[in-house]
Amino acid sequence: WGKCWCPLLQGIARLCCDSRRQVRSQALTYLQRALLVHDLQTLTAVEWESCFNKMLFPLLIKLLENINPTDPAGMEETRMRASTLLCKVFLQHLSPLLSLATFTALWLTILDFME
Repeated sequence: WGKCWCPLLQGIARLCCDSRRQVRSQALTYLQRALLVHDLQTLTAVEWESCFNKMLFPLLIKLLENINPTDPAGMEETRMRASTLLCKVFLQHLSPLLSLATFTALWLTILDFME
């Protein structure tokens, strides 16, 4: 995870904040496909928590501060798609995540992004 998937997904996540709508849209599509790929289903709960902390949460923070005045509707769509992806990944891996001692903190952070 740390040497291959994490840096790759972080690079794709950076493209999700691009000023060009089509680049953002395609990057989010590829990010979703990558996060839901069969190979990642073997990650441990700790690795999934790392995915949230190192990739998904920073992506949402950047999208919230990155207001594109030339495409406000497009940025809002990107934010919604990223939030949906956050929820999908969380729900898909809820069972292993529940075993984490830090589950409550993770859940509260997700709820903060949904406000």
